Amino acid sequence: MKSIFFSFVLLVILISPFYSQELSELRISGKCVILPEELIDRNNRDVNGEVCAGLMMISDLDGLAYDSYNQIVKIKKMPGQDLLFLSPGERVVTVYKTGFKPLKIILHEYGIKLMSGTVWKVEITGDRKLDLIPVNILASQPDVRIFVDEKDKGTGKTFQISAGEHRVRLEKEGYKTVQATILVSASSNLFNYKMEEIELIQAQIKSVPSGAKILLGDLDKGETDKGLFIMPGKYKLKLIKSGYRDLEDSIEVSETGKNIIEYRLIKNEGALSIHVVPADAKVLINKEDYSGKTEIPLSPGKYKLEIEKHGYNSAGEIFEIKLGTTLERNYRLVQKTGGLQFSVQPLEARVNMTQNGEVKQSWQGIKVLKDLPAGVYKLECSLDGYKTVYEDVIIEEGKTITKEVPLERRQTGSADADSKKYSSAGVTVNKIVSKNDLVKSMKLVKNGARYSVSFDLAGEEDESYNIELLLMDESNKSYSVKLKKITGSAGEGKFAGTNRNIIWESGEEFPGGADNGRLYLNLKAEKVSGGIAWYYYAGAAIAGGVAAVLLNKPAENVPAGSVKITASPSRPAGN
Repeated sequence: MKSIFFSFVLLVILISPFYSQELSELRISGKCVILPEELIDRNNRDVNGEVCAGLMMISDLDGLAYDSYNQIVKIKKMPGQDLLFLSPGERVVTVYKTGFKPLKIILHEYGIKLMSGTVWKVEITGDRKLDLIPVNILASQPDVRIFVDEKDKGTGKTFQISAGEHRVRLEKEGYKTVQATILVSASSNLFNYKMEEIELIQAQIKSVPSGAKILLGDLDKGETDKGLFIMPGKYKLKLIKSGYRDLEDSIEVSETGKNIIEYRLIKNEGALSIHVVPADAKVLINKEDYSGKTEIPLSPGKYKLEIEKHGYNSAGEIFEIKLGTTLERNYRLVQKTGGLQFSVQPLEARVNMTQNGEVKQSWQGIKVLKDLPAGVYKLECSLDGYKTVYEDVIIEEGKTITKEVPLERRQTGSADADSKKYSSAGVTVNKIVSKNDLVKSMKLVKNGARYSVSFDLAGEEDESYNIELLLMDESNKSYSVKLKKITGSAGEGKFAGTNRNIIWESGEEFPGGADNGRLYLNLKAEKVSGGIAWYYYAGAAIAGGVAAVLLNKPAENVPAGSVKITASPSRPAGN
């Protein structure tokens, strides 16, 4: 009796795994395909107003019910098939049938891509519990993943499968995939497969230029033009190199063949072709200096272009460089100009207008000059029998300067005396210095008691600077006089630029004259910021030294005589 009981228990244990499932399973039969002849009427729309997509559910089972993530708009039931009206963005549809497990269909896993107005066909069938046969699928290696009819069955060994023909696939990393077709019946339910280990394959990925980083999937495989050993199969490839576009591709490494894969990388840049008049204008792109260049390679993106030159109106724009294209730009800067209305008496007098020692205009008598480039000019007015007069004029943008110069007749025989009297007035200096690293290209010219100081100020054009001219004594370090009788680029103003000029009337400042052989001028420049002046020197200890320029005297203006003194001069009272 006991033996019969134990036999019954053993039988239950053996057969219980095969019949423990209470419900049968629904499954998709065959391949899901689009039906080009079926179209959804445009009047059928989802809650978002989009035209519906359709799923034609064909089945040998009746009484099917459906649900979806975005809710089914409506169902059109017909014998043997149901048409589901769905939102085009639907991703999951679930099928229900009494006595069966629900079938969750993730659409993209079956290649279904819903679109407005289109219809896909899906065939549904079911494996009834009583039709299932216990099948053992064994592999020579452990932990092999088994697929039956493209459905992942996991890494088990025993499965409930309906009778008939089925497709199986066995996969394990490092081993060749096994694919086979099996015929399942009550007498054919054990299948054995040998898994063959994959041998590493030699491959080479090349690029021009070489040295690009290789990514296969998410794994770093070194750089191009180097050999590597990898498993045969399909890979997602990505090549990365600075200055070049990333390259992405799908490649297949085969067990046979050379497996040499080559690419030519594309530079991650475009170009700007730029031509500027005048050619020496400063060209800045994102504040970086590209002056003098006409072909400029740039990475794709947006840039700020600025073109500037002293005496000209600035130009610029925001531009965009696109990959592989050349953007062409031509600029002609508009010069800043002003005007001069000039007259001299007598009208027979000859006038020379010079700038930086170069004659710009010559005329007699009255002259109206328009569109004259802004800057400092020197005028020399002369006529036989009259004293020569030198005048400086500053032409400003958009303004017309009026200048009248009367010449004084020279008395007969008094030319030498007049020259001596004119030359001896004021202070005699022989050089100009600057301890300032912003002051460049200084030049000192003496005409009688008048001194002309020209210089460049290497500052920022939109900033204000304070310019001072000091009289110094080499033999008396404590002697320093701030000069007042100066005009031009002096005091506080926006003086940054080239060809700046200061006129000092030393005869008005020191009418008694002064010359001890050791006097010189010191030009100081300070940036004005928030009401505070900041002096600029070449390092804390004036590392660049002191810039000095000796006096440049035109031959016709060399003083005939000077009053020599041994003490530092004092400014007369009231000056």
